[in-house]
Amino acid sequence: MVTEQRKTVCPYCGVGCGLLATTDGKRILKLVGDPEHPANLGRLCLKGALAAQALAAPSRLGRALLRGADGALVPISREEAVREISTRLGRILAEHGPSAVALYLSGQLTTEAQYLANKLGKGFLRTNHVDSNSRLCMASAAAG
Repeated sequence: MVTEQRKTVCPYCGVGCGLLATTDGKRILKLVGDPEHPANLGRLCLKGALAAQALAAPSRLGRALLRGADGALVPISREEAVREISTRLGRILAEHGPSAVALYLSGQLTTEAQYLANKLGKGFLRTNHVDSNSRLCMASAAAG
C-alpha cells in the first residue's frame, strides 16, 4: 500500500491547529500534530488527537440519504439532495417565515466561506439566526 503524508488543519474549533495526515489516497490512516505549525507546534487536544477515529467510523455517512414514505433510508445523488433541501427550506420559509431557519457555522470556514454563509442566511433566507462555533464552542476556553 502506497501512503503519503499531507499537511491539513483540524476541523474542530477555530484555533486551526496543524495536522499531518497519513493517507492511502482514499482514507485517512493516521493523524498527528504538525510540529512546524505555529498554532499548536505539534500538540493536539483530545478532539484533534482522535479525529482519525471519527473519520474512519463504520457508521459515518458516505452519501446522501432520503427517508422514504415507509421510513427506510434511500441513497440519492448530491444533486437530488440539494433539490430536496431547497424544496424543504422553501416550504419552511413559506409556512413559518425566516425566523424558523438558523445556520450554525464552523470556526474552520475561511473568511470567504463565512461571508458566503452569512449572505445565504441573512440575505437569501432572510434569517438573523446565524452563529458560529468560533464564539460558542470556544467560550469556555476563552474564559479559562
